[in-house]
Amino acid sequence: MPRYLGQLESIVTYLLDTAHAGDIILARTFKDRSLAREWNLNKTELLYELAFLKLFIEWEKFLEETFLRYLCGYVSTKGQQAIMAGSYYRTLSEAETAMLAGQKYVMWYDPNKVIARAMGFLRGSTHERVLASNSSRLSGLAAIRHRIAHGQADARSRFDQASRMFAGKRYKGSRPGRFLRDRAGIGPRPQRWLDLFANELLGLASQIV
Repeated sequence: MPRYLGQLESIVTYLLDTAHAGDIILARTFKDRSLAREWNLNKTELLYELAFLKLFIEWEKFLEETFLRYLCGYVSTKGQQAIMAGSYYRTLSEAETAMLAGQKYVMWYDPNKVIARAMGFLRGSTHERVLASNSSRLSGLAAIRHRIAHGQADARSRFDQASRMFAGKRYKGSRPGRFLRDRAGIGPRPQRWLDLFANELLGLASQIV
């Protein structure tokens, strides 16, 4: 199995650094009024949204690429996944064709759909076990993703439900950037929600590979 975890860690570091750069610039606007005309809180929160959206896209990509390789018999630190029936696919192209089953693409943001997909091809896979144990929180993260990408009432409603689950409150305007930049009241040094979610996804990725 290629070093997908290391690649994901590098991307996460870059995305968090990018979001935090907005905080650094924002802090400087209090002393530099000319800078304040170019940068503000809304733009900082937008950086947090973009960082999270890119992070979640990379998580979906990670799930798909590792899953296809497990279907081909690739071995990771967790070992080789047991195929449900028949033999491992000879190529990634064959594995993808079987997984798509005539569709142009399949979704990876919904943990329940990923679990069902894994159960159809692999026996007791790490994808199935890890996502099943964290399906509620992953569904909440997917709701944040949808709110950033979509403006429908349903996306706002699902985001509000997610913010209540994670932070115990609703954020004015259903603004994901405001929520992601807020600090989670967890531990002696509370992290921002974006950082907490990034580390959480890295932890889950490490359990999969």
